[in-house]
Amino acid sequence: MSGTKWRPVVAVAMLSLLAAGYAYSRYQTGPLSVRGFTDADVALVEQSIRTEYARRNGLKVADVKLTRESPTRLTGSVKVNVPSFGMIEKACEASLGDRGQPIWQCN
Repeated sequence: MSGTKWRPVVAVAMLSLLAAGYAYSRYQTGPLSVRGFTDADVALVEQSIRTEYARRNGLKVADVKLTRESPTRLTGSVKVNVPSFGMIEKACEASLGDRGQPIWQCN
């Protein structure tokens, strides 16, 4: 009889350890599903690139095209008409920052 009265205590202790391990593991790895770029996000990044290049004197943006390489990464290009050089195509990429904001660059 004395062994059976400890079973609930042992079960609760084991369950507590399992829950603590799960919580720790979840905290270390982050959320199970990472937010990715939506169609609206892709359009906003393309517009941001278009606007930034249009602000530069003498440049005319012909096209901006980005495609999803992964849920959190976009790749593509911007085509810019430069008066002295003609049409130039620059490679662009975008990713999501720590807070879910898009970060892009074109080289």
